[in-house]
Amino acid sequence: LHVRSRRQRQMCIRDRFNVAGRLGRDLYGIAYAGYLEWMYAGVGGELLYRPGGERWAVSANLNRVQQRGFDQRWDLRDYKVTTGHATFYYSFDARERIVGSLSVGQYLAGDKGATLDIARVFDNGVTMGAYATKTNVSARDFGEGSFDKGIYISVPLDGFLPRSTRGRLSLIHI
Repeated sequence: LHVRSRRQRQMCIRDRFNVAGRLGRDLYGIAYAGYLEWMYAGVGGELLYRPGGERWAVSANLNRVQQRGFDQRWDLRDYKVTTGHATFYYSFDARERIVGSLSVGQYLAGDKGATLDIARVFDNGVTMGAYATKTNVSARDFGEGSFDKGIYISVPLDGFLPRSTRGRLSLIHI
């Protein structure tokens, strides 16, 4: 689910059901339903084609979502939207683990555009990167207009907790 800004709120109900697997040689898929992130609930899926031994991959996702209530509990608001993106991934330097992606599609506000993301993934799992998004929304509708950007760091929590987890702490500066 692509959100133009990577801002996230902690301490909300975020339950979702996932089914993922390998669908064929170099083809992977995932389907999901539930509370997908802090502002939206819905259903969606993604297909990923990643040829073995290559530095690139492509994916496509499609989501039908509905805005969650302001209290972040179980209620939903009237706003519904369909989002979807095609994404190209590229690993620039396998040793330094520098990766990039370019996503093109429709965002949660119904605007269409593209997001470029460049990041470095360190051996300990920490990821640092920057992103920029350009869409067709006007400055009148979205404060800065059709451009959004930021830098981020994402730290895996597995080494800090008494049991294994896939949780991450993400810090964003916009």
